[in-house]
Amino acid sequence: MLKSCAEFFLPIVTSIVNLSLRTGVVPDQCKKAKVIALFKGGDSENPGSYRPISIISAIAKVLETIVKTRIMIHISSNRILSKSQFGFSRIVKY
Repeated sequence: MLKSCAEFFLPIVTSIVNLSLRTGVVPDQCKKAKVIALFKGGDSENPGSYRPISIISAIAKVLETIVKTRIMIHISSNRILSKSQFGFSRIVKY
């Protein structure tokens, strides 16, 4: 929905994200998630056959992506991450 109505939503989402980054306050709606148990297979009676997934709002995803990108740029540009650490990290060069 955000993509199809981007012209309308973009200024609003930009304002929310910029305010959050400037103040360091995350909107309450971005802190809420709907947790769903996703069946992995096997015995449906066994709780271990399920894994939880969290459904968050689109604005929360945008905010998380921006914060993650900024953190990775900071880590990369300040050489904070050890050279031996490469698993689960993406090299960001700017």
